[in-house]
Amino acid sequence: MSRNSNAMRRSGTAKDAEWIWRARDAYRMKSLFVTLALLALVCMLTFFCGCEAYTRAVSPLSGYKGDPLPGPCAPASLQAGACVKTGATR
Repeated sequence: MSRNSNAMRRSGTAKDAEWIWRARDAYRMKSLFVTLALLALVCMLTFFCGCEAYTRAVSPLSGYKGDPLPGPCAPASLQAGACVKTGATR
């Protein structure tokens, strides 16, 4: 083999390696973009839906029993979906 064919083989390998690195970087950028898009979606849903609804929905998933945000409403409010007042009426 001559030196030129050896050099061509090396340059082809370098080009292949460069292509592999670029493909890897493109994959990482795409997965970073998807991760950031999902994070932004969760943040927007939390912001637009409100923290109270989010907290009430997530607390049973973590095993919490009861009302995570106690207030003037009765515990039956969770099943009713609206505030059921307790105590005497004015």
